[in-house]
Amino acid sequence: MKPIFSFLLSVLLLSACSAPDEPASSEKETASLPSTWEEVQGFVIEMEEDEISERILIAEGITEAEALEENPSYDQAIWLTNGEIDFPALQIGDGVTAWWDTARPHEEPGTLTVPAEKLITDQN
Repeated sequence: MKPIFSFLLSVLLLSACSAPDEPASSEKETASLPSTWEEVQGFVIEMEEDEISERILIAEGITEAEALEENPSYDQAIWLTNGEIDFPALQIGDGVTAWWDTARPHEEPGTLTVPAEKLITDQN
């Protein structure tokens, strides 16, 4: 009985001494974001550019294949502008996760058009 008790006690002590799991790098990145930033995750379905800015339309709740269709059907979408950040090279159908600041003035209802605070592609 004593060897079993010693073994169980050793296992318990060793498990208590192990280091906690490190959060994934994306968890570390999002943990430090301001509380007013809202995440949007989806696929780029439209892009516009003029001489001073760029904007992308991100649709949520669709697949990559749907994003690549001529006129994709979607329920939720948001226009993001690159006023504060530089967008990476993007194409229609790219999966992205972006954040925008809900504390900034914006109009609702309808499709929002807001500056992106941060944007990463699924390839990162």
